[in-house]
Amino acid sequence: MNDDSFHERIWRLFDGTLSEEEFAELEGYLEENAEAQYEFLEQVDLHNLLGQHYSVPDSHGAGSVVPIERVLERQRRKLLKYSAVVAAVILIIVAVVLQITLVRQEESVVTFRASQDSIFQVTHLRDGGEEPGAMVLAVGSRLSLSQGAVEVTLPSGVEALVQAPAHLILEREDRIYLKHGIARFRVPPEGAGFQVRSPEMLVTDFGTEFGIISGSGGSDEVHVFKGSVKVERRRGVGATEVLTGRVARVAVPGGRLGPIALRTSEFLTSLPPRLPHLHLSFDSMDSGQLSIEGDHPDVPAIKAWLDRSRISEGHSGLVKGRFGKALRLDGKGDFVRTNWPGISGREPRTVAFWLRLPEDAQEGEWAGILVWGDTHAPGGKFAVNWNFFRKSGNVGALRFNCAKGYVVGETDLRDGRWHHLAVVYGGMADPKTGMKVALYVDGDAEKTTGFRFEEPDTILGNDPETWMSIGRFFDVDVDGSGTLRGALDELYIISGVVAPGEIRRLMKAGW
Repeated sequence: MNDDSFHERIWRLFDGTLSEEEFAELEGYLEENAEAQYEFLEQVDLHNLLGQHYSVPDSHGAGSVVPIERVLERQRRKLLKYSAVVAAVILIIVAVVLQITLVRQEESVVTFRASQDSIFQVTHLRDGGEEPGAMVLAVGSRLSLSQGAVEVTLPSGVEALVQAPAHLILEREDRIYLKHGIARFRVPPEGAGFQVRSPEMLVTDFGTEFGIISGSGGSDEVHVFKGSVKVERRRGVGATEVLTGRVARVAVPGGRLGPIALRTSEFLTSLPPRLPHLHLSFDSMDSGQLSIEGDHPDVPAIKAWLDRSRISEGHSGLVKGRFGKALRLDGKGDFVRTNWPGISGREPRTVAFWLRLPEDAQEGEWAGILVWGDTHAPGGKFAVNWNFFRKSGNVGALRFNCAKGYVVGETDLRDGRWHHLAVVYGGMADPKTGMKVALYVDGDAEKTTGFRFEEPDTILGNDPETWMSIGRFFDVDVDGSGTLRGALDELYIISGVVAPGEIRRLMKAGW
């Protein structure tokens, strides 16, 4: 039963036009599908609310308005003979859903481990309650992971390594619904038959190791690392294929499967000891190429290089830094390009680095420090710079902006000395700005001297000009305006919210 026929049968059940055979099929579908159970109960609540709404007389009506009871009179007479049956059927299905869920919850409890600094919530179908710190799943439980990674081990020995952001439901002891996220599964022989359902696919394992990328705009992917799996499309023509060995497939339009390159680096192999990150130390540069380190999955493929401008005075390069060497930029058009699009959407992130600005930096000397994303869409870019515009807040202070929205700190950085700066996005919203953005200077949280609300929602594109750049804005003028005059050292980009105490540790000893 697909989603369309499922919803159609629910409303026919409410209308009293569902046959006994169709009811049996609906009941069986609910028994096997925890997500459908939630959806059904929500539809029951909606149906009841609508019934209550239309049963209340309208005391404010006037003149020629016909009461709803008269409009529905014929339908009510037609459905009268079904009403008692429908009410009983709804009660039966609700009871079946709850009984199945509660029994299964008591039958099996699944524990999981989380990596350091992970942020997650567990919701159980039994009471709908949220348990932010709970480390237990039962059949019907939902796990929402906004930061970090978790390792789930099922009774059969199946292991799932899930990385944020992700949302999953334990539908059965042998099936997980990965609504969105990236997960790697290890299935021992005794776990053969284990299934992963995503919005576009149903993957049945034959005792193997594979990964799923789910919820990427109808482009779910399956990557097989060893062994065999059966992949079924859940929509359209419903293509089915058995994959063996090191192969990968993506959901393509029409309910088909298309070949793609196997990407093992996208998937974790164990719980990470810390949040994924990338690091530019600026300690060495070979023919303009800068080294990038870190345990972020993208690191092996990322390249960074100094893009020299024709009008540059040739003063950009490596100099003595806060730790080892640092990158000096002359403000004449030189900056660092990368081939990395950046972190997207509303995923939590932390950017931290050392910065030294010259004492003679002037108001109006606009210059970017770090930027990526779409500069035209509301909230679509993620940019860090020092504030050069007095109307926005203190001149010389750390500034974050996301197109029209921005937050400006307090400390004037234009003193020729090294300062450690951090921008943290995610976590709790600031009561003053309403944005989930915190600024730090030398380990201390900054007071806000100016802001304009707009929630960041970073949009990544295929245009290299929108990929991460260091030391510039995207719209650099012909005279080099928009590029940084100053020095940078020890740049970290971390996939997650770093706590205040960790900001200080990051400042002193790195990540």
